[in-house]
Amino acid sequence: MTTQPPISIRAGGLRLQLDGTSVAGPVLVVAVVLGFLIGGRLLVYHGNPTGLIQFGQRFVQYTHPPRGAIVASPTGYDGQFFWTAAQDPLLLHAGTIANLDRAGGAYRLQRMAYPALAYILALGQPQAIPWTLLIVNVLAILGITTGFAVYARSRGWSTWWALAIGLQPGFLLATMRDLSDPVATASMLGGLLMWQLRRSWWAAALLVIAVLAREPMTLAVVAIAVDAVARWWRSRREPGAFWRAARNAWPAVVVPAAAFLAWQVHIHARYGGGAASTADTPDLSILRDYVVEAQRTVDHDSALGAAWDLIYLILILAGMGCAIALLRHSITAARAAALLFALNTTVVLFGDQWGVSRYGLPVFAALLLGGLDQRPRFAASRVAISISVVAAAMTVFVSLAIPGA
Repeated sequence: MTTQPPISIRAGGLRLQLDGTSVAGPVLVVAVVLGFLIGGRLLVYHGNPTGLIQFGQRFVQYTHPPRGAIVASPTGYDGQFFWTAAQDPLLLHAGTIANLDRAGGAYRLQRMAYPALAYILALGQPQAIPWTLLIVNVLAILGITTGFAVYARSRGWSTWWALAIGLQPGFLLATMRDLSDPVATASMLGGLLMWQLRRSWWAAALLVIAVLAREPMTLAVVAIAVDAVARWWRSRREPGAFWRAARNAWPAVVVPAAAFLAWQVHIHARYGGGAASTADTPDLSILRDYVVEAQRTVDHDSALGAAWDLIYLILILAGMGCAIALLRHSITAARAAALLFALNTTVVLFGDQWGVSRYGLPVFAALLLGGLDQRPRFAASRVAISISVVAAAMTVFVSLAIPGA
């Protein structure tokens, strides 16, 4: 393995040596970028974190913003519903359910992990929740950047590959609007890393958080089940192969699946059923919204905004093709997850540029892991890695291409 020359950083008399095995390097870079982007938004809001929540005038009677909150948008964004849920994450009060239902956000009852973590960090104090919604997401991004860098070092890769995770626009944009995507994707990818390291119970714990943060993360659980079956099939002639495979896999598959189902039962009991059906469910015509987004690029007022949409659509479709090619060579949970998340984008509504980057986030995260894990690497793995790197590099254009970023 080629030794990379160290990078020397001087700051206030402190000299820090960073090389290809340094975990601190990529984490520091991601922290600086997060600080720059979030700090810029907080300056716009004069240091008021409620601006990131994006309260909408239409829903204030249901979301009940805190005193002094910024309410500058007609409809707001999803962060306002996570604020509401964070005051009662276990849905113990009928008013929480009623308010989310009247605001048309009842399907977000399924996504309790993010508001629950914000509630815990705030020690149950509502006035602290606007800050803890932000802090939880920042910690999730820095945590998965650190985790991926440590994993990369254990595999003999450069830790700087972690930048292709921590700098994904889907992470950064969702953090600036207090959305659940950073917690969901970080814990999902952490679960896949633990699975790769044969630490099934750690994988199970992280995947529980993932599936309770965003329901599409259940696809990662399916991917691990596929991987477990593939491992059993390859060793099926060995004595006890089936039971060995089942013993290794069941925590990472059964525990998060049971947690997801248990929460669905709780929602059904509290809400009366049908919470999932209140989402803006799409017309399940395959690639329908790809056509809508492509048409939108033609009519887009901003050339950069149009280019952003188009590049993201191409990257996701290319990622789907790479995932298929990687799976044909060898089945792993990361590659199966990348394909399943990519397929999921063909039947959902992106909504806007923020949505495009968020739905692409788990695709690129799983794809990077699936591509790097191919040794020796062949064409599809190199392309897969390149796709994830290009997606992360688009962060440079976030403030130019995305309104309000």
